[in-house]
Amino acid sequence: MPVVWTNGCFDLLHAGHVTFLERAATLGTLTVFLNSDKSIKELKGNERPIIPLAHRRKVLQALRCVSYVHVFDGPNPVAYWESLRSLPHMYVKDTDCDVMRSAEGQWLTAQGVVLTLLPRLPEISTTQIIKSIREQGGVSR
Repeated sequence: MPVVWTNGCFDLLHAGHVTFLERAATLGTLTVFLNSDKSIKELKGNERPIIPLAHRRKVLQALRCVSYVHVFDGPNPVAYWESLRSLPHMYVKDTDCDVMRSAEGQWLTAQGVVLTLLPRLPEISTTQIIKSIREQGGVSR
């Protein structure tokens, strides 16, 4: 079975995340590289993550579609990947990501890994959920 990698923060796991992960897993054995809390703070500011690493990791590991979860520090997992003995057949991201210009995409392309974009559910995002909670005191529907 092909090996498939993705990475992300997966803060406030929602239907968009789960749909993406389920779709990715149909392509092969899915490994998720999860941003550490420190990494998220550097990328998204001091108010993130909302959900701490141990909880985000546990939720991802509980999903049937996710085979492995690894945690990395830094703005992207490239340094972590460089220490690994094997690479995936495919790397997947959603269509909101400019994967071809990302450090991850450039490094993996140089290694001969196939990059694949999967459609994103446009009506939901962590940022939208947080904004809704802050502005309306409720959950986005």
